[in-house]
Amino acid sequence: MIKYFSRMVLLVLGLMFVGYAANQAIDPSIKGRQEKPEHSVEDLEATSTGTKEPADNMESLGVLSALPIPKSSKAVTPAGQPPLPIVSTPITSVHVVQSSYCWDTLGCADYVGGRAMLNGEPPTVIDPGDRISIKPNYEPLPAKVYVSEIRENNVYLPVDLSDGVFEAPKVKGLYYYLYEATWLTEDGKYTLNQTSAVFAVEIM
Repeated sequence: MIKYFSRMVLLVLGLMFVGYAANQAIDPSIKGRQEKPEHSVEDLEATSTGTKEPADNMESLGVLSALPIPKSSKAVTPAGQPPLPIVSTPITSVHVVQSSYCWDTLGCADYVGGRAMLNGEPPTVIDPGDRISIKPNYEPLPAKVYVSEIRENNVYLPVDLSDGVFEAPKVKGLYYYLYEATWLTEDGKYTLNQTSAVFAVEIM
């Protein structure tokens, strides 16, 4: 009796095993689990060793690229100096030389004033009565801008500006000018930055 019962148990277990094996062969969901994963060990190893193209690996592994960092809207000064104004006539640009300033982390620098600042550099030749435009090359714009004509013995005469433009003399000769700009705090009580520049024009 015991031998008969044991044989029956073995027969039932054998049938169960055969049925399980058949299901493995025909069940797509079970078969799909045995397929190679989307990103194999070889892919990951190739990524770490750099044997595949980085861009392809980033995309295949689902890595998002970094978003671009927005640039600051504030203009920056040229390295090592405050911003020089853009001085020009309708047909030519006027050479400008840096003068005294107090500017951000650059600190303060005091230059020899007046005509000596040009250090013998040749003036820009323009026509009598040309409109000379002066534009600060920096944002935000300065709160105050002054232009003066430098006469003999460093006598300074104010020049009237209209929207950053003034009229050149009509008499032939050599003329020197000083540009000064000041930036203030939002409440207008304190000075943030100051810079100045000189330029010369020759009326032919």
